Amino acid sequence: MRIAILDLGTNTFNLLIVDAIDNKFSTVFKHKIPVKLGSGGINNNFIDLKTFNRGVSSFVELYKHIENNNCDIIRAIATSAIRTADNGKLFIEEIYAKTGVNIDLITGEQEAEYIFKGVKNTINFPNEDILVLDIGGGSNEFILANSNNIILKRSYKLGVARLLDLFKPEDRISEDTIIKINKFLETELSHCINNCLNKNIIKLVGSSGAFNTIASLIFTHKNMGKMKNLSNKLSLDDFYSLYDELIKSSLIERRNMEGMPLFRAEMIVVAMIFIKFIIEKLNITELYQSRYALKEGVIFDILEK
Repeated sequence: MRIAILDLGTNTFNLLIVDAIDNKFSTVFKHKIPVKLGSGGINNNFIDLKTFNRGVSSFVELYKHIENNNCDIIRAIATSAIRTADNGKLFIEEIYAKTGVNIDLITGEQEAEYIFKGVKNTINFPNEDILVLDIGGGSNEFILANSNNIILKRSYKLGVARLLDLFKPEDRISEDTIIKINKFLETELSHCINNCLNKNIIKLVGSSGAFNTIASLIFTHKNMGKMKNLSNKLSLDDFYSLYDELIKSSLIERRNMEGMPLFRAEMIVVAMIFIKFIIEKLNITELYQSRYALKEGVIFDILEK
């Protein structure tokens, strides 16, 4: 069975095509296009015309790959930017008119469930509770879970595109802006932080996106070659060293860093501030990166049915 998954994220549209047998799959084709649906003011809850057209064109381009690969099942998932945009429904209708693909507009909680299904297939969940965090452009998903089940799942409209739009950090971010972002997160995440503190969480698993970039940069800096595992334990010392380097860097310097995807260079600083905030608030002692997230979670969901 050949399955195509389209993850319509706020920053990036991702296509993953796999061949699946039983509960396993192998990658046939994958491609991503930076679309930046949040440009033009994501917090205004509207996709402007230029961005709207760029998003539709990107979807059509990805759909051509699906047609060329004779897929049996096609699932397209829309997340935060489309979910919260006043013209998000119109965006979905325009794509259907051009490709005939029905897009599932999922809730933040559904997004968290798919992410967890992806992550748990890369990490051996222990008996104790751990925190899974997915940092997106429009939203961030928090999943508190153990080997048995999900204890808590929350989606917050605190994605890096929203934070960039809200705080408009300098080219080399100032200490004052970092303080403002941290104070904002303190207010917005107080309930989630308290829940996690009550569970004495010490392990944080970051999925996809920003965490893949962080792992890639650490691997590159330490001459460890390309990442081959589906999950990796990351040293907190390495994380803080990278944090210090990125916080002091300009956009041009980040774009020139080996291991840095160009479309991540603008947003990675805010992502690092967010992750550091979580690590320090929860007294995290173990940090992991999972290459599986929403796309893979949707595949496992299909295979379970």
